[in-house]
Amino acid sequence: LLSAYDLSHDAVFLEKADDLGKRLMKAFGTPHGVPFGETELFDDGQSYNTGWHSNTAILSEIGSLQVEFRYLARVTGKSEYATIAMRALDEVLKLQTDSGLFPTFIHNTKQTLSFGNSAISIGAMGDSFYEYLLKIWLQGGKKESKYREMYDKAIDGIMDKLIFMS
Repeated sequence: LLSAYDLSHDAVFLEKADDLGKRLMKAFGTPHGVPFGETELFDDGQSYNTGWHSNTAILSEIGSLQVEFRYLARVTGKSEYATIAMRALDEVLKLQTDSGLFPTFIHNTKQTLSFGNSAISIGAMGDSFYEYLLKIWLQGGKKESKYREMYDKAIDGIMDKLIFMS
């Protein structure tokens, strides 16, 4: 919807994107704002984590919402979209790791945010988290240095911990 709006400037796409954004806001209703992975879009629908990871959020899902929600905030003038998505990312980044790499699952239903496993991946369930750190920095006009620093730290971690020569 946002891409269609950006290309066409047709207000119907922006109206639908705004409506979808409002419906998705309930996904962030966790103790730390780290969103649930599933949201029923109908009125009074619920948000929850999928059954196979019912107590945890997936890292790549947490970290790949910001660019779209920030853009939605900009074009609608509703800053709450950006605020809520960035809070989710910033809460995860507070969990700091030595390598800059994060496990693929984050407990998002407990009072204290914590890692849900020890598996680190630059493939499924992890890759876009790192990619979006750089995109967020670029989208912000290269002014939000903490996201670039976290991206650089993660790339160093990938090179040190995950890339091997045989």
